[in-house]
Amino acid sequence: MIEIFSDRMDEHLANHGWLYADGDASRYDRARALFPEDVLAWLKESQPDAWEAATKSHGVNAGEVIISRSSRRSSITETQTSKSARFSSSV
Repeated sequence: MIEIFSDRMDEHLANHGWLYADGDASRYDRARALFPEDVLAWLKESQPDAWEAATKSHGVNAGEVIISRSSRRSSITETQTSKSARFSSSV
């Protein structure tokens, strides 16, 4: 019964703009309760100047630094600060 519900929910969300493909569950970070690649793609697109500053400060580790810091926050609406980069989740 749960499988049927889950399949129907996935189908409904996919029909309304949610991007999903078989195998996506393996990309989900359960400990952080997010899809790291999706979060970073959203940050890069919505806040390119802050992303550029973060990569200047942290280099190739910028994504991991941002994800690690954001996963320790109690609220997703807080502004994340990374040395010279500020990311806002309320964009």
